[in-house]
Amino acid sequence: MKENAGNPLHLTSLNHVSLLCRSIEESMNFYRKVLGFFPIRRPESLNFEGAWLFGHGIGIHLLRALEPEKLPTKNEINPKDNHISFQVIFLPFLFLFLFLLLHFKP
Repeated sequence: MKENAGNPLHLTSLNHVSLLCRSIEESMNFYRKVLGFFPIRRPESLNFEGAWLFGHGIGIHLLRALEPEKLPTKNEINPKDNHISFQVIFLPFLFLFLFLLLHFKP
């Protein structure tokens, strides 16, 4: 038991992150097309609008806000705000990909 003293619940990894959003469709497009997540089956018993996605060993649960118009508008990145962060192997490729995605939409 001593080896689990710092982890008494035997936590092994992060399962998912739930995010409130204005539009399930727009948020799904971002997580699918930009970050490479794919939709997974969502429990039918849930009686609220949302979508479950999975990718890179992480689940993302998108939940439509009850009052989307009251969600704060974010125009800049605030490192002190709630956020998730992904690690990439080659950062210059990520910058090129995002640049092309923003400037040359299909």
